Amino acid sequence: MNPVLRTSDGHLLTDDVGSPVLDEDAEHHLTRVLRLRDGATVTVTDARQAPRPSVTVTVAPSR
Repeated sequence: MNPVLRTSDGHLLTDDVGSPVLDEDAEHHLTRVLRLRDGATVTVTDARQAPRPSVTVTVAPSR
């Protein structure tokens, strides 16, 4: 298994790895299901690239 994926708190599939955007379902999964908070390490990837680590700047679930 990829060590980057093994140490991340969550994983996000996105269209643009350079500027990942959370849709409502992804936001719900990361903040409500996984209960991630500010500073959690989340990897992002698309269909063409290897996973790239990213650190969340803000994690604020919409109400």
